[in-house]
Amino acid sequence: MAGIKNLKAMVRYILLIYLIVATINYSKFPILAIKCIFYSSLFQVFIGFLQILGGTPVKKFFAPKELEKTDTDLITGFSTLDKLEVDIFGTISTTIGYGFFLIVGLSLLLVLKEKLIKSRSIRYLIYTSFLICIYYCGSRVALLGAIIPIFHQLYKWDKKKSIFLIGFGSIFTLLYGFYVADPGSSNVSFWFIFSEGFVGKLELQRLGLLLFVFVPFLSDRHLLFGLGPDKDYLVGYANSNFDIPFFFPDFYLYSIKDVYWFSLIIFYGVIGFLFFIAFYFEILVGLLKRYKVSKSILNGTALVAIYLGLIMIPLNLFNQALEIRQISFYYWFLVAIVFSYTSPGSYISKSEKL
Repeated sequence: MAGIKNLKAMVRYILLIYLIVATINYSKFPILAIKCIFYSSLFQVFIGFLQILGGTPVKKFFAPKELEKTDTDLITGFSTLDKLEVDIFGTISTTIGYGFFLIVGLSLLLVLKEKLIKSRSIRYLIYTSFLICIYYCGSRVALLGAIIPIFHQLYKWDKKKSIFLIGFGSIFTLLYGFYVADPGSSNVSFWFIFSEGFVGKLELQRLGLLLFVFVPFLSDRHLLFGLGPDKDYLVGYANSNFDIPFFFPDFYLYSIKDVYWFSLIIFYGVIGFLFFIAFYFEILVGLLKRYKVSKSILNGTALVAIYLGLIMIPLNLFNQALEIRQISFYYWFLVAIVFSYTSPGSYISKSEKL
């Protein structure tokens, strides 16, 4: 059953494509759906600023709660999870999910521009607000992901000026991260990545998973077809067959999906991994073809989907972005809209503008 649950987490939103393509029949659905997504992300930016300005009391108010139970499972109340007090997270339970969702909203505004916000000055204000919240959510991975749509849009706007702006923006961000951000926060301050503590943290997390699990698996007899998507079986197999150090407990082995692309090879083998990668890039190629021929709102929707698909490639080296609903759901949702519009027998002709 555990294996089925892990498999479901990977494919649940892929099935959304087929559902939308088969059932969508309203010509205004794409723009209405996109506006709902964008304004939802804008609401999260507003909550993020409340948390920045209000500090710990506001963060505690929005922080996820967990049930307090007795030994007999009698519910006695709720307790606030304190792990989110340092960074901002909106109304989303994780800081990474929050950052990923803001990338979706930022990408939509960068591409669709006046279709979402008519005033250019207000758009620039909102761009800045998105970036501030992405930065203060504390996820360096989310900040890295936001660079892709920003750099591409700058390059499309003016190739020569974009080089200057990209360089200036990168230097400013690095200087701020090194010298202005709170040095006591391991997420916000960039100095932390050069510290001994960061190397030790990596060894107990992603680097340890690669060294102690993935590297030994490369010479394992299950390399071609994998161990299956059951993490319980993986933990038992790794402890029995690999030389796992005493300081690397089972808790970290269960986090194997934090190195997502490598975990797919372990779960499904080289053959299964290659099939999935072929499918993934087939989707991206299909989006690119539709981006070149689609009109108006669907052209922009295809480009945003391409951004999200490309963003998740590096993000999946450090996280399980493809299974985090705050980005994965919206990626597959936008893919479904684009493929529904441009598929044979679609309810909208390719020449019609929404």
